[in-house]
Amino acid sequence: MAETLSFANAQLKRASLSGNDVRSAFFDKIGEFNENLFKCKECTGTYKSKNGNSNLVSHASSHHGWLEKIITAKTSGGPLDQFVTRKVSLKAMNLFKWIEQCVMNDEPFDFVENPYVRKNSRNDPISVTTLVKYMELVREKVENKLKALINVVSPKRFGLIFDSWTCNSEHFTAVFITWTDKKDSVQMYNLCCGVQDETAGDDLVFTAEAMGDYFFDELQIVGLDLFEDIDFICGDNCAVNKRLATLITNRIKSDKGTENAWIVPLVGCSSHRLNLAREMFYQTSLNAHVIGKVDQLMTKLRTLKNSAKLRKFTQYRAQNQNVTRWTSVNAALTKFKKIESYIPQCGFDDDVLQFVPTAVESSLINTILTSDQSFASAGRALQRGVSNQLELVHVRTIFDKLIEQYSDSVEKLGSNSELVQTPDFENGVCKVQALDERLLTANERKALKRFLLPLNQEDEESEHESGDEEVQTDWAQDCIDVWDSRKRRKLAVSKYRSMKHVSPTSNVCERLFSRAALVMRPHRRHMTPFHLEMLMFLRCNKALWDETTVELCITEPV
Repeated sequence: MAETLSFANAQLKRASLSGNDVRSAFFDKIGEFNENLFKCKECTGTYKSKNGNSNLVSHASSHHGWLEKIITAKTSGGPLDQFVTRKVSLKAMNLFKWIEQCVMNDEPFDFVENPYVRKNSRNDPISVTTLVKYMELVREKVENKLKALINVVSPKRFGLIFDSWTCNSEHFTAVFITWTDKKDSVQMYNLCCGVQDETAGDDLVFTAEAMGDYFFDELQIVGLDLFEDIDFICGDNCAVNKRLATLITNRIKSDKGTENAWIVPLVGCSSHRLNLAREMFYQTSLNAHVIGKVDQLMTKLRTLKNSAKLRKFTQYRAQNQNVTRWTSVNAALTKFKKIESYIPQCGFDDDVLQFVPTAVESSLINTILTSDQSFASAGRALQRGVSNQLELVHVRTIFDKLIEQYSDSVEKLGSNSELVQTPDFENGVCKVQALDERLLTANERKALKRFLLPLNQEDEESEHESGDEEVQTDWAQDCIDVWDSRKRRKLAVSKYRSMKHVSPTSNVCERLFSRAALVMRPHRRHMTPFHLEMLMFLRCNKALWDETTVELCITEPV
């Protein structure tokens, strides 16, 4: 492969071409969450390219006449892929481009009939009816493909990530399914983003039982059983979600018996816990006073009269806190520091100046912002996408460091916090991910037994004999044992299957809802929940559909 790549790069250099030219000509970027995946336009093969284009150049060079196609396209002045042969009909390619543009650019359905869009588009015109028809057919194909993808996973063990959102008096619940494949890569796909069914004569309820019924029905569509195939659920740390996990576990105990049952834990959203700890930091008596004072000042500066005075001296604008945004306090304090030096020049009235922080309070704001940098950095790390999302052990390390800096945060961030419903499970996952399996306690091994790989009888007996032993050493010896354990585990095979997919946050659902809010613009408020769910489903699962899927919808309608 190295020789092939070197030869291909040499050819590109002689032709004054780059790897980006190859990528533009031969590949389409795919996936809402798999940011580094590309699909070949000629053979529809999928290839990963995280840094650079080496994999893509190596594959493209395997196609006959690849270099000539790029050179011809570049000299003709048209798009680089105009001479690349796609294995689909022109009709399918045209429909795919319209559907892709509608889904990925958040366009309204009737944009395909807009005369200016048609005038400035290279695509052949289609009607709204045709667009929606094939979009629904693509959705059904994607559902079938997702079902087939799930059914080949062995063993059938999955996690669910979920959250809810209200829009136009409709309560949407998004559910993502996740697992770790044989290549030790985390797979995550949107299962649904629907509204709760309303039964005639019955009031709408949002209980744990109703949520469980919703999960059960959606999982049955893809051939899964909530009480057989689910290892964990991940959601906000609220009472309903905790009760849901308890109900699922109790049902399993009822069906399997106490000895054979396993725990289905709720992995609480770490971003939610971090926000609660951050709020505690802001609400200390000293900090709360100055933060409240800045918020009152910002409210005054946002009036038309005062904002006009401020605008004469600086481009910066006053900014209030927003209780629904976790970073709003930091943003408001940062904005105050930017406009602080201009306030004396603006000639504000006394009712405004009374809220300007004193020199001592201004110094305290600097201290708050400096201390808050750790929380802000941790929040950004937790927002990473699927391709580089943090593992539970990484989150535990970050939280421990925050507790060292701000001891009061242990109430929200501690491994045994009251917000953690199943500390044995989460602590056990962290130890396995940290290569410290031998330090697992009996309760942690019990919580993780669902993840055990099949063992032969001798190993089972050995595991049973050593299962209840407790590790009792002094501090120095404990440090040595931890290091030795990690060293051995790097050479040995773990007893547990991969737990990389145990998601520490439900941020993927929050991102979906943020996108849905952009789609539901004021002039689209009459969109049906079915169509909104369809758009979100197709966007989140973009890796599962392309022009070949549309071709199948034309030749093999569902």
